[in-house]
Amino acid sequence: MPDHAPVPILASVGATVCLAASVVASSPDWDGVGVVGYPSRRSFIDLAYQPEFLDWHAAKEPRVERATVLGLLPSSGGLPATDCQRILLEVWNGPEPAPVVTGPATSFEVEGTIVGDGRHWSGVRYTPIEPGTALPLLSARFGYQALLLEPTIQRWR
Repeated sequence: MPDHAPVPILASVGATVCLAASVVASSPDWDGVGVVGYPSRRSFIDLAYQPEFLDWHAAKEPRVERATVLGLLPSSGGLPATDCQRILLEVWNGPEPAPVVTGPATSFEVEGTIVGDGRHWSGVRYTPIEPGTALPLLSARFGYQALLLEPTIQRWR
């Protein structure tokens, strides 16, 4: 994400990269996950119309085969911890699934899918885990995906 993120353009609207992570394992093919925090919904909209962002976005298209952009709000537990080496990230549509692992988790409500492939998501759960933790991952299915992440940036506010 850091090499894909337009950090100076994000900063111009007060946004920051909260998380950049490589995907170690996932149900379908994911390469990376990034989370950007915006001070308001308005700042997100303002960014989308900046000429510099539009130029960056046009240049990004050939480098990124597929992207999904979700609008999220924390729904439990405040913001995630920043000192973990591995993260289990689950996304779903419908009722929140039972946790796969125990431990402190942060859930996010999905306000909407801004860019995507037609699937709808209603929630995301971020759970820090210790390296080597056995994960009884649920099978990939329509409406649920699990990703094991190794973060390179964690700057939750």
